[in-house]
Amino acid sequence: MALPPTIELLGSQHVTSLPDFAGREEVVGAWSKYAEAGDQRIMRVAGAVLGLCSPSLAARAGTSYAKAGFDVLAFGGAMYSHLRAEGLDAGKVIEAAAPLCTALAESLAPREDEVEAAAGFSEAVGAA
Repeated sequence: MALPPTIELLGSQHVTSLPDFAGREEVVGAWSKYAEAGDQRIMRVAGAVLGLCSPSLAARAGTSYAKAGFDVLAFGGAMYSHLRAEGLDAGKVIEAAAPLCTALAESLAPREDEVEAAAGFSEAVGAA
């Protein structure tokens, strides 16, 4: 699953972009940790995913990952609080963030067929 080019939140479209590798690893790791434990902090992580994937959404919230000290929960809390204050339902935050987090996770460990296609590998002629 690739990152969609845009997401619609709060009545407008927001362009998405793939965050840097460190940011991806940090939010995917946090998502796994808190989702598996059933921990409410997953809402903060969902906010972080949305903000990392859509810098314009983070700017609208008046924050950035750097401004939050590259702390997933601090950044995500600011994002989540902004989204909720703007009227977004908690379930919609998770609904919007989940497919983005899946795309981020897949970008960290691409499937073998994606690696082969990107590298241009093909089976040798006459290979069995």
